[in-house]
Amino acid sequence: MNELYLDAVRRAVGAYSEAKIDEYIADVEAGGIREHGFARLAANIGTLIANGERKDLESRFLRMTDLVCETAEEAKIRNGKTVGNDFSVREICTCIEMLEKAGLMEKETSEWKRLLAGLNPHVAYTKVVTDDDQHPNNWAMFVAASEQARRHLGIGGDEAFIDRQIESQLSRFDENGMYRDPHCPMVYDLVTRALSAFILSYGYNGKWAEELRDNLLKSADLTLMMQSVDGEIPFGGRSNQMLMTEGWYAALCEYYISVLPRDDRRRGLFARNLKAALAFTDYWTSREGFTHVKNFYPADSGIGCEGYAYFEKYMVTTGSVYTLASLLSDGEDVSEFEKEPYIAATSEDFHKIFLNNGKIFAEIETNADFNYDVNGIGRVHFKNAPPALVLSVPCPLPGGRYRTEESDGVPLSICPVTMSVEGPELCSLKGTKYDMSEMREGREQMFLSFETMSPKGNEFFESVLLNEDRFEYTVGGDGKCGAAVPVFLSDGKESSEIIVSDRKITVSYCGYSAVYETDGIFVDTGLSGANRNGKYGFFCALADGGVTLTIRVRSISDVRN
Repeated sequence: MNELYLDAVRRAVGAYSEAKIDEYIADVEAGGIREHGFARLAANIGTLIANGERKDLESRFLRMTDLVCETAEEAKIRNGKTVGNDFSVREICTCIEMLEKAGLMEKETSEWKRLLAGLNPHVAYTKVVTDDDQHPNNWAMFVAASEQARRHLGIGGDEAFIDRQIESQLSRFDENGMYRDPHCPMVYDLVTRALSAFILSYGYNGKWAEELRDNLLKSADLTLMMQSVDGEIPFGGRSNQMLMTEGWYAALCEYYISVLPRDDRRRGLFARNLKAALAFTDYWTSREGFTHVKNFYPADSGIGCEGYAYFEKYMVTTGSVYTLASLLSDGEDVSEFEKEPYIAATSEDFHKIFLNNGKIFAEIETNADFNYDVNGIGRVHFKNAPPALVLSVPCPLPGGRYRTEESDGVPLSICPVTMSVEGPELCSLKGTKYDMSEMREGREQMFLSFETMSPKGNEFFESVLLNEDRFEYTVGGDGKCGAAVPVFLSDGKESSEIIVSDRKITVSYCGYSAVYETDGIFVDTGLSGANRNGKYGFFCALADGGVTLTIRVRSISDVRN
């Protein structure tokens, strides 16, 4: 396995102490397997053992894998809760294959294969396509992938069953080949397409193979364009901001590198994006106190997480998806290419616009799922700077689907704001109309203009400009109006230092400073919002008729020098 992938697995497993693993085993022995995190941890440990590491965990690995395989047939539902076969069978099968290639545990792998060969897919899995449930969302593809893994390992798997699972999902792909899980979360587009890539790479050539390939090829260009200059996948919807997400992106990069023609320049672009995704995961996992989500609150706080996204399940998933990426790699060393500047838009289903000039990346949300996000400019990344410093994810409304630090619950993005005697009024909950003909792309200057309606029906004219060193946002409208300015406060561990004057705000955090300047006046509302990454203060840049907000980011060491 590639050393970079192996390192991701090491760090994922290393986040579990031996005592924690023993506790996990005891819990399963007492109450059965309740979810797929247990099998994923077993498969991750087995991956390390197959690569000559963590022999100290061998006895625990054997016991864990015995439990997974011995109870797989009976473990569809226990105590009314779904458990892990849909996910686990694929991961245990690929782990067994690695051990066999390494010439390890021949007796044990033979027994595990015997047990898994006995699975009845109609009984063992939860999300099986039936006459009553013909569209069971992305889990159907996890089931298809698990069955294809059994076929690849030579221990069963019915191609007609796999065909039906895949067929149930084909109508969910949009005109760009992106996968529309309910409410179109960006993570599950990547997840489902990466599973499609796995199914094809592991030998599926059934009824729907060509359509899966077509969808993957149609989505290649947007896949390239959706990654930020920091190497992060787009924000949007559920399961976002978990450490595992870049692993799904890496898996797609590996697939495209392996299937695109050798003279296709996009192979070099995907090689560059793959390297950036790996570096982004390393940025988080190399920091002291990292956990399974992109912040530094205690893992058991649940901050940044939905109820299902707890540490035991999602920390080890980081290792699992990077293992998947390694399985899709053809091992070829591909020359990297640098992307040209671009402005790109998804379909209306995903309602995102991306701007990237190589140094600055902006993501605009036009029709948010308000359980997770709000409209406006929800991400501004400067290359190499901490992603949360300016903004990486919008701050949602109170009562959303994931937990945040306590705040005033202001729904924050960079968006128009008006000021009246009642206080500030944000436009982050209204849709945005974009005129994509009014744009200019270039490394010297990238420009996009658009319109937004206020909650009271006032119309605003907005524009975004990127150049070599600055992000510039201009908003114009009637009366006293301006821009909402989220100012980073804390990630749960480290707090920023903030200096404020009428026309300038400087925010310093983790070795970098973001400098906000305006031709209006900055006003501190005294309110705050919070997202998966941390907490933000709510400032406004205001003037009669509109303002321009300029943001520059510098390394503090560069500034001092």
